[in-house]
Amino acid sequence: MLSPSSPFDVIVITSPDQKAAIAVRELIISSCGDFSSSHTDDLSSPTLRSTDGTIFISSCDPYGARLGSGGGTIAALAEAHEAYYDNSNDISSNSTEDEEPTVLICHAGGESSRCPTQITLGKAWTSLPSSNDVVLNPTSLLISTLSNIFSDIPRGSVVVAASDVLLSFHCNSSPKKKIQFDDANNNSNGVFGLAVPAPLVTAKNHGVFVVNSDDNYNDGWKLQSTFKVLQKPSVNEMMSMTNPPCVFNTTTTTNNAKDGDDIMTMAWIDTGVITFLPDAVETLRKMSSTVLKNCTRVGLMELYLEKHGDNNDDDGKKSQSSVEEFAKGIAPKICLYGDMLHALQTKSSSSSSSSNNTNLFGALSKHELQTCIIPEGSFVHLGTTGELVDFLVAGGSTTYNDDGSSGDLQQTKIQSFAKSIGISSKSNAFVSGFRRVDGDDSTSLVILNSILIGNDSDKSSSIGEGTVIEHCTIPFTGGSGVDNGKIIVGKRCLLSGIRGDLKGRDLCVPSEMCLQVLPLRQGVGGFVCLCFGVNDGIKEATTLYGMDINQVLERSGLTASDLWDESIPLSRRTLWTAKLNPIMMCADEDTQCPELNFSFLEWIQSLRDDVQLDASALQGLRQWKESKRIAVCDIRECVDSEAEAKYHIEARSRR
Repeated sequence: MLSPSSPFDVIVITSPDQKAAIAVRELIISSCGDFSSSHTDDLSSPTLRSTDGTIFISSCDPYGARLGSGGGTIAALAEAHEAYYDNSNDISSNSTEDEEPTVLICHAGGESSRCPTQITLGKAWTSLPSSNDVVLNPTSLLISTLSNIFSDIPRGSVVVAASDVLLSFHCNSSPKKKIQFDDANNNSNGVFGLAVPAPLVTAKNHGVFVVNSDDNYNDGWKLQSTFKVLQKPSVNEMMSMTNPPCVFNTTTTTNNAKDGDDIMTMAWIDTGVITFLPDAVETLRKMSSTVLKNCTRVGLMELYLEKHGDNNDDDGKKSQSSVEEFAKGIAPKICLYGDMLHALQTKSSSSSSSSNNTNLFGALSKHELQTCIIPEGSFVHLGTTGELVDFLVAGGSTTYNDDGSSGDLQQTKIQSFAKSIGISSKSNAFVSGFRRVDGDDSTSLVILNSILIGNDSDKSSSIGEGTVIEHCTIPFTGGSGVDNGKIIVGKRCLLSGIRGDLKGRDLCVPSEMCLQVLPLRQGVGGFVCLCFGVNDGIKEATTLYGMDINQVLERSGLTASDLWDESIPLSRRTLWTAKLNPIMMCADEDTQCPELNFSFLEWIQSLRDDVQLDASALQGLRQWKESKRIAVCDIRECVDSEAEAKYHIEARSRR
């Protein structure tokens, strides 16, 4: 929940597209603040107001344009400014009428292509089980955390954050700390990023701050000069920097370390949290009406009218499709962490370096980029499906011990991080009749927002270790598989959204598989079942269902034409564009408790078991081939995002 004394007047939460922005409005109400006394009945409005006066905006890049994190920041800031002054008669008690608002912008991330189970609502709304039986999400955690550490932020500042990460800044420190702004260029000028220590194997996949202080590790929670910002540097590049150094050593104590303490080489990783102090915010606002006018909703419409005039369609209305087509052609794609940060002053920058974008360089180069390092901080990026599963399972384990006695340093760090943000193994879950969840072995499972009822008579149903189950109702009450069937889920699986009645006797999910059911919008109907291997590279075509894709094609008799349309060139033939996910139609109009048929999984199970496909498996293969299937890249256009968001919320009260 939002801090009772939030320093932000406006909080903008962006989504990948307009459908998701509308859908997550209910998630904002249910998890990001107290809206009990607010008027929230207008579903067409992207603006909400919490009881403490904070304005929330659920937004996206205007007119379907893809602006990048930098262009999206300009667009979101313009929306925040407009909403704040539209509500000027009821301005927050934190501000006065002649002040600019203090704004938090939470970007939801991109397509979630490497973690398809989050594609509908975005990784920012990933469900996280907590120890107090409440289902959390990265966005609500981020808002709460940043509200605490930015409690003294100068009025009129703007904080931009990536919502597809998990951050912990306090760890076990007490009392809780906050950022010191005494040295922030008189609290008005400049820009700064938040950095936490990370191993080089992690840092090489992210941005890295090189600070100017020799003893920077002991100089945390206040701003200091930035020497340079590196984007996804190699380990050799980080190790080779000496004046000033990019890397530093830390000591970690574990009871099982043979030679005593473990020494780890670290770098200061960019957490995705960038703060623009008031003078820099004014520069952004000027850019939004001049050189980056083509990033804002109002600016794009003005440019469209300048070019095409007030042309209307046959009904006398402006053609929305024409505006969107125009916006997609003219809107720039600007990276906040690349283009915009590199346009700022650092100790190593010169007038001939920084950003390749001359407009950005000219406007931003007068502002200095500083770094606020937080030695106690931790950072987890929700990247791939496999990384998400492993984080939830390790983080929810009840075997965590503060003294690091497990001997696995990486797992100890994950568990320590998860403990700091309140992650647990179960939340809002009812489980009965499954072998592994009735005893001590259940510590390696994560179950949230789910009802799981196995066969109590012989407990033949089972769930493998390392599996995550969310938003599921299993078995499907009234279905033909309830009396005699069994439910077998393999190891390290992810099951999401399975609901309704089971058509067929058993539900068997092979190990290291992801199975997700999503409702389709009106006009399409039914549900789509996403099925892929937990470790499959979605933007590749090397493995399918956890096996070599060529082996799958050879043994099943499938061909490339079964997976891809002829119109898709060879260079774009990946799992992202493959028609892998069958549409499952309901036997009747009941979409709340549908009867769904998962028997197509039998041919995948046979391939995984390396056995000949028998008659039942061949029938499942025929069922899969004959079904209408859609690719992951088309999921967002077909799925009913609002229905799925409501389903997640309602699942919390089903138990």
